[in-house]
Amino acid sequence: PAFMSHEDPQFADLILPSQSEDEVLTLPAQLAEWLTNLLSQLVPEEDEISYQELDEYYQQYFDDNIEELINSEVWSALRSAGLIVLR
Repeated sequence: PAFMSHEDPQFADLILPSQSEDEVLTLPAQLAEWLTNLLSQLVPEEDEISYQELDEYYQQYFDDNIEELINSEVWSALRSAGLIVLR
């Protein structure tokens, strides 16, 4: 995935490449920063992250639990693209 700046500095575009057509998700800039850090830690050669670890990491950024994100279109797109693998 790649993040690109958005015309509104409060947002960023996440580009999920695919064979047929790239998917572009517009996210709040703070969430895009958090996802950039998270995705860099979730490389296939490394250990997977648990749901609890993910929630704790999310709370460090947002002072909230991760339920809203997990039920979002963004999360669904990341999982469909194979970018989020939890143990």
